[in-house]
Amino acid sequence: MRAGARAEEKVGEAIEYALTRTGCAVAHGVTSIASEGDIDHLVATPARLWVVETKSGRLPKKAFATALRRVARNVEGVRKWAPGSDVRGALVFAGTEPVKARASYGSRSETIRCFGDRESLMRELRRETEEEQSGNADLVRSVWELSSRISAATVPFNPDT
Repeated sequence: MRAGARAEEKVGEAIEYALTRTGCAVAHGVTSIASEGDIDHLVATPARLWVVETKSGRLPKKAFATALRRVARNVEGVRKWAPGSDVRGALVFAGTEPVKARASYGSRSETIRCFGDRESLMRELRRETEEEQSGNADLVRSVWELSSRISAATVPFNPDT
């Protein structure tokens, strides 16, 4: 459990480092809009929202499939919270050794991106933040608000607030 918590912390730090641009946001440990468990990291870039699940190292096949299903369910939950937004799921491994995996896997009706280490996730997020796209400032603000929310009540995204 301690390794998992440390892995989440490392990925959170990497995400925050990669998102030093206006128009980006990250919330950690989001439960209020999660469909299953919590969302380790909800990341807003100018291009999309990312639902990021962190694992500390290689997983047995059954646990890997469970993690993919969890990400897919939480992507669905985020889409309900922010309708019309481009939402993608990601599974990132943050152990001491990179995990060899395909670039993406299917689960439910979702395609989940897989990053064998946190550095590859950072590169993807940086690439997105460098793209010239107009982000949704209200959505970014709502993601930041999720990071400070203590309540477990579901709070729908409303661009008019």
